[in-house]
Amino acid sequence: MNLYCPQKLCQNPSSIVKDGFFKRNCDAKRIQRYRCKLCGLRFSRATFRDDYRLKHRRHLKMIEHLLCSKVSMRRIAKILKLNRKTIASRLDLLAARARKKHKRMLDQLEQTKVKKMQFDDLITTEHTKMKPLSISIAVDKDRRIILGAEVARIPAFGHLAKRSRKKYGFRPNEHEQGLKRLFEKIYKSIDKDAIIQSDMHK
Repeated sequence: MNLYCPQKLCQNPSSIVKDGFFKRNCDAKRIQRYRCKLCGLRFSRATFRDDYRLKHRRHLKMIEHLLCSKVSMRRIAKILKLNRKTIASRLDLLAARARKKHKRMLDQLEQTKVKKMQFDDLITTEHTKMKPLSISIAVDKDRRIILGAEVARIPAFGHLAKRSRKKYGFRPNEHEQGLKRLFEKIYKSIDKDAIIQSDMHK
């Protein structure tokens, strides 16, 4: 892997030389330092990482594991003896990493193509039951891979519909737009003769 200077003006890999080591404070790991002969800037491979200058990076794996295990952010903060705001900021970082990983997976699926796809919706809420949300999810039936998910606002229904309109006003139904966004995101990975299944809900 060729290293480039973080400065945009001097992107010449031949100008990069090794410049000793330093010990990272958060995990005491020994890191190779580099220097650009053109501008004199000193940097390391960690400069280009998404967790650059991140404190408590040794907790990232555990935070990811606990979040995926449905542990609340407040409880994770108590378990790891961290501030709750720290957990919230790590959530954004882990989400960005997951999106990049998912994009790479979809790019790989464009080569093999999905032969059987299933999609369904689940209903959750935003702040209150009078603000429902629809989450549309598509999966590869054979390999059990989540292909994509999209969230869309929908109006309240049932006995809460009238109360919702009175308290929060008109709430548009964006379910069809959510489905469209979902299929536009994954259609390149689906075989043109694929079998597509749903629960046939209206």
